[in-house]
Amino acid sequence: MKYSLIVPAYNVENFIANTLDSIFGQTYKDYEVIVVNDGSTDNTLMIVEKYKEQYSREINIITQENGGLGAARNTGMLASKGEFLFFIDSDDTIEKDALEKINTVIERENSDIVMFNNRLVDMEGNTIEIEKVWDLDSNITLQSHKSLLLCNPSACNKVIRKSLFIENDIKFPGKVWYEDLQTITKLYPWAKKISYLDEPLYIYLQRPGSIMNTKRVDRTVEVINAIEVVRNYYKSIRQFECYKEEIEFLTVFHVFIGMPVRVVKIDRKSKYLNDFYEYTEKYYPNFEENQYVKQLPKSEKLKIKLLKRKWYLCLYFILKIKNSLG
Repeated sequence: MKYSLIVPAYNVENFIANTLDSIFGQTYKDYEVIVVNDGSTDNTLMIVEKYKEQYSREINIITQENGGLGAARNTGMLASKGEFLFFIDSDDTIEKDALEKINTVIERENSDIVMFNNRLVDMEGNTIEIEKVWDLDSNITLQSHKSLLLCNPSACNKVIRKSLFIENDIKFPGKVWYEDLQTITKLYPWAKKISYLDEPLYIYLQRPGSIMNTKRVDRTVEVINAIEVVRNYYKSIRQFECYKEEIEFLTVFHVFIGMPVRVVKIDRKSKYLNDFYEYTEKYYPNFEENQYVKQLPKSEKLKIKLLKRKWYLCLYFILKIKNSLG
């Protein structure tokens, strides 16, 4: 078996059929599908079981108590028979020739990881944005391209050799946010060859009820723990100093800028804004000297200035004006 497509599913009765249709419509056929029903209370399981009737050899259904996205992915991984893993969220889809194109790259380059772009779509299927995961070369390693650590850490826009997880005891955390950030970044040091396919093969549905579109301000602070996990992992494998500048920028990008901007839009008086500020200042007080920070566009540097001064109201109005202008 070449590929295991792992689909964690929790209360997605309105979306899971589209996901499975896109999978079973692939032009490349050497794959299995593992659907992990993560304690769904709606009709998700019933819908998946109907697909089992039609694709009995290709699909494996596992039902477990709700453990979160990470735990469901781990369950699928342990049950998988494929050489490569493709994690697909149960409200998203993939292009019909995705596996064929990915397999061509793997056969040509003997890749451990193949990265590709996302197509962000709205509820009507209209393209919002083509999100490039990488802007540089293909056929690389982390050692040759340190900035790989800064690319989109999503598990879904990558196909990954299973042995990278198993041999290095890497698993997804359960019931947390930002599980990809603290998991995918651990794989890069062990990959001997990473390839990039500059095509939008993964179709990422932007829906109001998804985790990343929710307004749960209290959970945004979990990004600090995710960054701390990355920091400690690279220390544990004695590679932190080698990638210190990249990990510093990850902190600035996600903790100092990304989450505060998101929180300010919802609650500019949130107590968590100070947590983001203090964590970054504690470990990286001179982060503005970071080479990647220096390369940020003026709009991002303005956000840094406002956040350093804690001028959240000012930032709020700037963001509001920008949003109104489209």
